[in-house]
Amino acid sequence: MREPAIAWMPGKIKPGQTTELAATVDLFVTIVNIAGGEVPTDRPIDGIDMSPILFQQQKSDRNYYFYYSSAPDPDDGVFATRYQQYKAHFYTKGGMAGPPYRDHDCWDAATKKKHDPPLLFNLMTDPSEQYPLGGVMYEDILNMIVNITETFNKEMTWHPSEIQASDPHVMPCCKPGCSRYPICCTCEDTTNWTTKSPTFN
Repeated sequence: MREPAIAWMPGKIKPGQTTELAATVDLFVTIVNIAGGEVPTDRPIDGIDMSPILFQQQKSDRNYYFYYSSAPDPDDGVFATRYQQYKAHFYTKGGMAGPPYRDHDCWDAATKKKHDPPLLFNLMTDPSEQYPLGGVMYEDILNMIVNITETFNKEMTWHPSEIQASDPHVMPCCKPGCSRYPICCTCEDTTNWTTKSPTFN
């Protein structure tokens, strides 16, 4: 998922725009550094400091980003990897987007599919990821992404999921303990709700 973001700090951030790569995991490190704090060194931190992008209009220190499924599995590892403007899909599986935005491989019931070689896309020319790249001219970039991903998978330290927790009382779900999580977490049916206009005296 790629979304625009707005950073606003009068007197510090100059008006403009950038297409440099950054991620939500970078917010923690960036905010800590801006506030003059210290980023913990006793554990791996995935984020990087976005200050050079925000304040000096420089290049991002992030060249790649790893994507997992909604229910990450150590046996699968990374589902997709982005390197600069390229993105390689090692697996695809149905998503939870609304019907207007789905293609035939993105329904909830779509099964997990492994791709070997991975599907490669150029996000600058194909942001909807509809036209996989192939041929000799892309072998080097694809091999680089595969090597980066394999190294990351080997070095990844897995922690028990806080979302897929065994204690249903800490599940962020209005039906704790239900299955198939998180799709089953549908709250009260609102389709038959009626709205009453306020009465003013």
